[in-house]
Amino acid sequence: MKNDVETPSDMSISRPHIQLDRYGEVATVNWNTHHQEPVMLDDLDLLDSYYKAFLYMSRKIESSKYHLEHCLLPGQIIAFNNRRFLHSRNSFQLNGGFRNFHTTYVNIDYLRSQFLVLGKALGFNESPKNIFMSTL
Repeated sequence: MKNDVETPSDMSISRPHIQLDRYGEVATVNWNTHHQEPVMLDDLDLLDSYYKAFLYMSRKIESSKYHLEHCLLPGQIIAFNNRRFLHSRNSFQLNGGFRNFHTTYVNIDYLRSQFLVLGKALGFNESPKNIFMSTL
């Protein structure tokens, strides 16, 4: 596995921090401040409001009572909707070992379809709450 020094990259993201679906529900949270492009607004009043909101959300995220920290053991996995779940990884020391870390992505439409088919097979005839809905 190559590290960042051996494989240089140039990444930046230009997206709203919060995107809503057609129902007005939060569909996506984009909070990757390491790759965020500079904010360009013509109206300086909006820029000031943006940074106040940005700092407010940053403080909420950093001091959140909802933080969950878990050290995965060999063979364990964790799965979540990458677009709806704020997540990060902490640094760690290898102490002579090695890290074998894999990621994968699942098409949300396929997952939703499988979820609905399984639900019908088990006798659930209701659509799940908006958890799999995304119109973006």
